[in-house]
Amino acid sequence: MTWEDKYNLAKVYYETYGNLEISRNFKTFNGKDYDENGVALGVWIRNQRISKKNGTLSREREEMLLQIGMRFDNKNLSWEEMYALAKVYYETYGNLEIPRNFKTFNGKDYDENGYALGEWIHNQRASKKKGTLSQDRENLLLQIGMRFDNKNLSWKEMYALAKVYYETYG
Repeated sequence: MTWEDKYNLAKVYYETYGNLEISRNFKTFNGKDYDENGVALGVWIRNQRISKKNGTLSREREEMLLQIGMRFDNKNLSWEEMYALAKVYYETYGNLEIPRNFKTFNGKDYDENGYALGEWIHNQRASKKKGTLSQDRENLLLQIGMRFDNKNLSWKEMYALAKVYYETYG
């Protein structure tokens, strides 16, 4: 595939998820759904960051990537660093019912330029479902209130979440 073909996949990913914080192992054919046989979009994004850092990315390509939300200055956080953000969220709000589009730098305040914590939580649930989440990581997440099942929350549980949201954001 050409650079432009991969750029178009990245553009679809951005339009779908609102960021380009793609895990290194993400592969796709359509830019939004994971497919183990797909194009290694996560690696391609990483290579664009490396090219920028090394000064080998053309200004034209840099501008194109910036137009679809590319951040060159932020590294992808490790699992442990994302877990630390999730722990702060849990300590602040008492749950991990994080909206999928929630981004943060500190674990409690939304920032549209932050790390995609809601997406990360979603990915942990998906990893558990696929059987690819290690027992150690599952145990750590359970310690901070992770819910892996898809059960519907009770009225009281939903009320408690709404109350925390109201107290936080008015």
